[in-house]
Amino acid sequence: MHKQLIQYLLILFFILGNWVGLMAQTEKYIFPIRPGVQNYLSGSMGEIRSNHFHAGFDIKTQGQENLPVYAVADGYVYRIKISPTGYGRVLYVQHTNGRRSVYAHLNKFRKDMEDFVLQKQYEEESFSIELFPNANQFGVRKGEEIALSGNTGSSGGPHLHFEIRQNNDVALNPAKYGFSEIKDKVSPVAYRVALKTFSMDARLNGKMGRIERKVVRSGNMYKASGVIDAVGLLGVEFQGVDRANETSNTYGINMVKVELDRKLIYHHEIEGIPFELTQYINLFTDYYQWGEHRKIFQKCYQDLGNKLPFYEESPTNGFFKIEADGKLHELKIFLIDSYGNTTPILIQLRGNESSTVQKGALVTELESGVRQKHFVWYADSLSQIVNVGGLEYEIKPNYKSEKGYLYAWDLRQGLPDSLLLSDSLETTDLLHGFLPKKSTSFYNELADVHIPADALSDTLYLTLGIKNKRLQIAEYYTPIFERIKIDFHVPDSLPHEEKYHVYRIGKRNKPSFIGGNWEGATVSFSTRGLGEFELLADSIPPTIRVISRSRQYVRCIISDRLSGIDSYRATINGKWVMMEYDPRKAVIWTKLMESSDSLKGDFKLEVTDKAGNKKVYQTRL
Repeated sequence: MHKQLIQYLLILFFILGNWVGLMAQTEKYIFPIRPGVQNYLSGSMGEIRSNHFHAGFDIKTQGQENLPVYAVADGYVYRIKISPTGYGRVLYVQHTNGRRSVYAHLNKFRKDMEDFVLQKQYEEESFSIELFPNANQFGVRKGEEIALSGNTGSSGGPHLHFEIRQNNDVALNPAKYGFSEIKDKVSPVAYRVALKTFSMDARLNGKMGRIERKVVRSGNMYKASGVIDAVGLLGVEFQGVDRANETSNTYGINMVKVELDRKLIYHHEIEGIPFELTQYINLFTDYYQWGEHRKIFQKCYQDLGNKLPFYEESPTNGFFKIEADGKLHELKIFLIDSYGNTTPILIQLRGNESSTVQKGALVTELESGVRQKHFVWYADSLSQIVNVGGLEYEIKPNYKSEKGYLYAWDLRQGLPDSLLLSDSLETTDLLHGFLPKKSTSFYNELADVHIPADALSDTLYLTLGIKNKRLQIAEYYTPIFERIKIDFHVPDSLPHEEKYHVYRIGKRNKPSFIGGNWEGATVSFSTRGLGEFELLADSIPPTIRVISRSRQYVRCIISDRLSGIDSYRATINGKWVMMEYDPRKAVIWTKLMESSDSLKGDFKLEVTDKAGNKKVYQTRL
């Protein structure tokens, strides 16, 4: 009897589980803003942003703030957050169907929630706050007004950011939930394609590297002009956007398929985005092209270490091989948006090892350095001597180009100490190979480097050095997914004072504050990026400029020239008073607990930058 009861319960749980899942998929939601009329998006699901995938919809509010925002289904508010950056003022709702919804960049919450949050802000003496109300505290009904739209946080203009999530907070595509308020019968638009070599024997028009071409519309598809000679292991990328009816906005492309000679070799679909994996966008796109040229090229191949869950239906990892058979091959990329609108791109390849370089199809050759687990360089001679661990190896070039003879040394055979170039010995600065999925440390007289297990997607070949008074660590465009710790043993030629902090130098020579802790002549810091680091001193405090002041209101502009604003604190007669902060406009302003309160008395505002410099403004109101 006991066994039969357990079997009965298991069957019941199975049926209920399927029923809940089905209800979650078939639930008809109300649109969260201006329901029942046509709406327009400024951002779509999976759209490529600078360091993350966009989750959900950005719904236009016609350039206005304070439009009513409605709960899309029954449920309760389980999380409330306010921040000067990110989502700004945001509500999270748990629904009875097992899904969650998110409403961000809001101006105001429903009055009971607004009062609750303000009270907690004063209790915790903090503008930034995150709260988790009880399930029975703030219930919502489908179609109920729960907030007013706004432009808070890291918003680029008035709009509502809206998401539908699973219970584990994986963001889902709202377009799959049948919102008739959004119309889209427009196919994606293609701009360019690019091909890259991924083996030492691969060639594009006779060279190793990357070839980029514009595409032109031809009927219902796009074509790359001419034929590209190609052999070896290759990968393809594209640059393009999606469009929609009656708007000039551009959006992300939800699904991509690739066929080689009419056979599917690659498929990805951005259907759910786990937030802990969104940083893997730097493997999903061509990180170098974005950082150096601000061009967004999406890869049609899955790099080693790419953990994104977009590739379940892909028959391969997307890399393909062309034989030197002289045959013509058709490579087709299909760009498909969330509403099924499709755009094909045709690229013609011929299986030849070399050809005359065609106009508009110049190959960007490999730069000297570490490429594809090889150390690559150019020289004028027909042979080179490579020193590895005290042993000498004579190697021959791969081919000759305008840059000279190209040489490639497989780093899996050992790290070269030096190369004999034109009768002179030159060191390579290659010090260590860090393997992915393994916590490793490297020590030398200049720096100790500690890399956690989940920081790398592929092998990192470490270079360290000082150039132009900057610490140089590997390459700037190395994707890093966890913080790497550096103990920099500062040489005597550089400053050793605690007022100096570490800054990472951007590609446009812009310093970004990192910080660091000094112990003797060593400064320790952690970073999510590699490249160049410099010790700089910031001894200038922030600035405070009062825009308006009264007994009910104080509004100021605060700024800092180098390290940036770290914190601020305002008091009236020694008692904390809240100031809201909009870092985009560098503006802060008071918000009193009660409308009847006043700022009568001694007002004091302290603003501190990240280097510890403090500016104080005091006045009597």
